[in-house]
Amino acid sequence: FELQVELAKELFSLEQKIAFFKDKADRKTHNNEWFTREVYKAQRRVIKKIADGLAWRFLNFSRSILRKLADHPQTGFLKSSIDSELSRAKYILDNLKAHVIINDLTNVLKFGDLTIIKDGKYGIDEVKSSNTRSSKRLRQKISINKVINMFNQQKIEIGGVSAEIQRVPGRVPNFLKQVQRIIDKASINKTG
Repeated sequence: FELQVELAKELFSLEQKIAFFKDKADRKTHNNEWFTREVYKAQRRVIKKIADGLAWRFLNFSRSILRKLADHPQTGFLKSSIDSELSRAKYILDNLKAHVIINDLTNVLKFGDLTIIKDGKYGIDEVKSSNTRSSKRLRQKISINKVINMFNQQKIEIGGVSAEIQRVPGRVPNFLKQVQRIIDKASINKTG
């Protein structure tokens, strides 16, 4: 959590610097302001890659889960609401004893503000201010609940096709034999 707090502080600072140089940067002439802005954007990418690494590890490198969590429009960059998200994450960490990932720090976690992992179950929390429209809250809650149910039921739907999530023991180079076993098992199953 402390690492995510430091990443959030640095990322928020970089977002402000990138915004500051936006109007002054000239892409055609590659002026000093453009170069400075590009350096800040590169630093932002590095921080997001570090946060992506945290997400991959906490989600046990599960491609199916991460693919679904990334299958949502990018909501933008770190916002001033980050303090509320950090407070909520700290509360969950302290009171629920769960792992919490701050989604706005990553490129891959696009549903909600926080991803919560406890005892092999997943949750997504959307931290809203009181001035957010209730219809928007409801739409987001429905969408988030659908994703959470898929993960917790170990069934996922992508592109209108439904599949079970299979946990495959072993290292990545050894997955091919495991995948073949899953395919063989599915081919003899009546429902596929």
